[in-house]
Amino acid sequence: MAEPERPDSMQILLGFLLCGGLHLAAFAIAAAWGMVSPGSELHPMLFATVGVSQLVYVLPVWVWLRRRGKRGVARGLVLGAVLTLLVTIGCWGLVMNSFH
Repeated sequence: MAEPERPDSMQILLGFLLCGGLHLAAFAIAAAWGMVSPGSELHPMLFATVGVSQLVYVLPVWVWLRRRGKRGVARGLVLGAVLTLLVTIGCWGLVMNSFH
């Protein structure tokens, strides 16, 4: 039985950059929605909850990549999402700590 190939670092970097690109696209769509919708604003909570809300767009892309056999890119995508979540948690900690 052949062992699965190990993803190279370039594939992982590509997945990491893909995650950043997805974040930028999500923010652009949210900003456009806020400008077009009457009485709607781009709510600051969108930025504050990106660590959790990214599941809406990262998870389907991850599933798609895995089904296509792009394990390295999928791994980089997950690493980017985890880093985003950790940074969001850290920022929330700083913000909440500043109120005490």
